[in-house]
Amino acid sequence: MALTNYQIDFEKLIRDLLEVDRRTPDRIAWLKSILAGVEQTYSTLIAYTNLKRTELSYSPGYKIQVEKLLNDTYGGGIYITNHQQAHAPNFMFDRGNLKNLGMYNRTSVRNRHLPSRGSYDFNLVNFTVHVPSALVFDQDQMRALINKYKRIGLTLDIVTY
Repeated sequence: MALTNYQIDFEKLIRDLLEVDRRTPDRIAWLKSILAGVEQTYSTLIAYTNLKRTELSYSPGYKIQVEKLLNDTYGGGIYITNHQQAHAPNFMFDRGNLKNLGMYNRTSVRNRHLPSRGSYDFNLVNFTVHVPSALVFDQDQMRALINKYKRIGLTLDIVTY
């Protein structure tokens, strides 16, 4: 992807801005040397813009885009699995004795108790990144890269297989 809005041909620019009778080789070379710094800055701008466009092509929060990012960065074989229950359930307790509160409808006499903490299997990880054991990677660096593109509030686990 090139920066299409800012395509500048510096040689053509020099030739177009000079009058015909002043287009001598030494004058063109002199103007090229003056514009060398501008041309280098321009090429740096193009490289930076292309890098940022590539980064922005990875949509945050989409599993397939994060997988593509990881596979482009570290090599193939990395995949992500999502988990269904990714949040801890809320519990209601009586403030004084920390027992489960009963919930009931005004028309019914029977109390319906909410489940206790022990009856839930907590899975506090939203998704797991599976990395082949043959890949050499820094887990902290990979986690930082994933955190840059994942949605806020999601938790992850990195596992080798």
